Amino acid sequence: MANAALPASGRRNATMEWTEIHDTLLCREVLLEEPYKYKKGSNERGKKWTEIAEALNKSEEVKFKVTQRGVRERMERLQKRQMEKKKEEESASGIAVDDVTELETLIDEIIDQEKLAEESRDSEGALKRIEADKQTAEKMRKEAMERFGETKKRSEDEGNQGRQTKRRRSGNDVVYLKQKAEKEKEFRAEELALKKQHQQQEAAKQGQILTIMQQQQQQTAAMMTVIERLLSKKS
Repeated sequence: MANAALPASGRRNATMEWTEIHDTLLCREVLLEEPYKYKKGSNERGKKWTEIAEALNKSEEVKFKVTQRGVRERMERLQKRQMEKKKEEESASGIAVDDVTELETLIDEIIDQEKLAEESRDSEGALKRIEADKQTAEKMRKEAMERFGETKKRSEDEGNQGRQTKRRRSGNDVVYLKQKAEKEKEFRAEELALKKQHQQQEAAKQGQILTIMQQQQQQTAAMMTVIERLLSKKS
C-alpha cells in the first residue's frame, strides 16, 4: 500500500510521484551511504546526499527523477512524519497499532543512527576539550615547578650570602623563614589543586569513552534487530 501523498521536492521531482517503494529504496540508500555521520551543512554530508540522488536516478528497478535537495528534504519529511506517528501512538492508549512495515523499520533505524552519530560527535568534542584541559593543567604544573625552583635557588643564594658576610641572625631571619614557609605552603596547595583537577579530567575522559562504547553496542544491537525483522518478513 502506498504512503499518503507527500509533496515532491526540487524542480526535477515535479513530475515524479513518491510511492512506498520509492521511499523504501531511498531509505536503503541512506543507510548504505550514512550521510548522518557527517556534520549538518558540511561538504562531506552534501556529497553523500548527491551520491544518494545519483544512485536512485540510475535505478532500473524503479524510475527516479530526483535531485540532491529533493532526496534530502524527502528524507526529512519521512522522519518527521514517523516521529509524529510514534508520538500519537504513545498518547493514544488502548488503540491497536498496525504491523510495522519495512519502510517504517528503515526510517526508525535512520532516526536512531542519526541520533547516535550526533551523540558520538558530541563525545569526541568533549574528549578533545578534556585533552586540551589536561595539557593546560600540565603546563601550569610545569610553570609552578619552575617558579618554585627559582624561589628555592634565590633563597639558597641569599642564605649563602648571609653566611659569607657572617651576618648576625636577627629578626630579618625570622621574616625570611616565615616567607619561605608561606611560599612552600602556597606551592604545595597549588600542586594539590592541579593533581585534583587532573584526576577529575581523567575520570570524565573514562566516562566519555565508556559512553561511546555503550553507544556502539546499542548501534550494533539495533542493526541486528533490523536485519532480523527484515528476514522474518521475507520468510
